Amino acid sequence: MRDSLVRSPILQGLILTLALTGTYFATAPNASWTHDPFTYTVAAWSLGSRGTLVLEDYSLFLLPEAPPGVIGMVEGAIGPVTVAPPGVVLHAAPIYAIFNKPIRAASVIGPTGDLVTYPVPPIWPGALVAALVTAAACGVTFLSLSRLAEPRLAMGGALVLAFATGCWAVSSQALWRHGPTMLWVALGVLWTTPLPSWRAGAAWIPAILTRPQSVIVPAAMGGYQAIRDRRLPPLPQVMAPLGGLLALVVYNRFVFGSWSLLGGFAQGWEAREPGLDVAGWLTNMAFALAHPTRGLLSISPFLLILVLGLPTAWRTAPAWVKAAAFGGAAYFSLQYYLQGYAGGDRYFGYRYPLEALVAWAPLLFLSYRDWVSETWFRKVVFAAGVVIAVGLQAMGVATPYSY
Repeated sequence: MRDSLVRSPILQGLILTLALTGTYFATAPNASWTHDPFTYTVAAWSLGSRGTLVLEDYSLFLLPEAPPGVIGMVEGAIGPVTVAPPGVVLHAAPIYAIFNKPIRAASVIGPTGDLVTYPVPPIWPGALVAALVTAAACGVTFLSLSRLAEPRLAMGGALVLAFATGCWAVSSQALWRHGPTMLWVALGVLWTTPLPSWRAGAAWIPAILTRPQSVIVPAAMGGYQAIRDRRLPPLPQVMAPLGGLLALVVYNRFVFGSWSLLGGFAQGWEAREPGLDVAGWLTNMAFALAHPTRGLLSISPFLLILVLGLPTAWRTAPAWVKAAAFGGAAYFSLQYYLQGYAGGDRYFGYRYPLEALVAWAPLLFLSYRDWVSETWFRKVVFAAGVVIAVGLQAMGVATPYSY
């Protein structure tokens, strides 16, 4: 009984999650911050400690002479609020209800040369949440991979995801929106196996409330399943993502005063007309893959050899793996239609492909299992790529917010 418990994939996934959480948190910066995570941290702190999203003490950032790049603020329907969507705030607010002090002051030079001072809540609770949800995303991915191979090989795949990708240097180090979304994408993929269930649908609700564009993942997965099976997906799998979109629109109407999916991001958003500038869209995706400092393949070069094995992996992949791969591809395409490949600054490597990478993980894992591992040369090239990727991630962790 004890031996079978120790070998349980669920227990192994839990141990992996706890170990990664500790490692991630130990390497996270707790005394420095950058724009997006600070925006979400302040909103979570305010909701958790004061029970409100209104940020009167940050209203100075709404003024024309306010310094840019500190926090994303808008004048909402309920007062000054951050642009933060509800998902990321709800993930971190509970811990800020417990650990909400001490508050300290920080200063920055404004455009007019004046010193602007603003309050800074504790950074570490948000970093702890980021570490936990990213670690959990890797732990859940291990459970999916363990359906495809023995636990030892699946554990290796999960560790590559954990330390050789932006999971380490980006999503686990601060309260970005990526970590929570990655967790729910991983659960949505896991709970689609071997058959879709109500849980698979429910996983997409918090994902959508955190990054609305993630709705494309279940849409693409459901579309693939419908074409393959020649029937509509189960009703919960269809209705839950729609419920997530509805909840987001209602939230945006209450907080920002508009029935929209963009919410606080609508101000200053440069909308694109559908089908416009296809060449620019394709160029943007090419840079997202190959840019020297922001490219997915450049920062995680082990993916290059895995890509070569995808045809072999596709022939042996179960239907749920193919569905997840379609979901990841749809997310990648939509993300880079909506936003530029660079994703801003003051973070290391890439961040926008992280959710897609979680959805792709099972198919990439099969590429290693069925193609890379067949020859020693491929395994050596793959191992070299992993070593380079881990080294780059460690460099990003050692020098946070320097890129």
